[in-house]
Amino acid sequence: MKQLLLTSLIIVLLTACQRSSPSEPAAVASAPAASSDSDVIRVEFLPTTDNEYTVMKAAGASHAMIFTINHFMRSGGIELWMEHYVDGQLHDSVNRFTSYVADNVANNKIYFSIQRISDEEQRWTFAVRQGDNLASAQANVLISNQTAMVSTPLNDVEMTGGDATALGTIVVSEEDTPLSASTDIEATIRQNKEVYVLKCKASEDNAGV
Repeated sequence: MKQLLLTSLIIVLLTACQRSSPSEPAAVASAPAASSDSDVIRVEFLPTTDNEYTVMKAAGASHAMIFTINHFMRSGGIELWMEHYVDGQLHDSVNRFTSYVADNVANNKIYFSIQRISDEEQRWTFAVRQGDNLASAQANVLISNQTAMVSTPLNDVEMTGGDATALGTIVVSEEDTPLSASTDIEATIRQNKEVYVLKCKASEDNAGV
């Protein structure tokens, strides 16, 4: 119950933060186009200095990544999931969450956060915001409290409809060994025993939603 309240608090506080923040981005339609190709969608990492991170951490998030969705020229679905790699090989996937995004709504964002719910378990939340509406899904992941973790987002990503694109990584280690993390996704997977890759895919109107 406590964790559900924390998650609800994050959503409520983020909504209030969006309404009151004077530095809120303009409508998506006014964002600079990433390409002349209308199928290209630009996803940009929101700097950690933004007060949304402060709100999420105050509500219990130990790790968070926030991305703005720009140049979304067509309504459609945004799918989020985590690919789990062990010893350089794809092991499994964590959650597959799809939300609908309209092309004429301002303030489209992607959220990923981690909350500790016990010494051996974490709650990972995937969310998509459009305007004041936020849809989310959660997955419980068995990761010890003694595990070291480092998250690395990609700053600026372009993707086209139907193509899966990496937005960032989470490297975990239960050993006393240095973690190697960078924006080079393939190198990060090769150089670490266990890596999670946050993936995103956009679909055309009504596809998969």
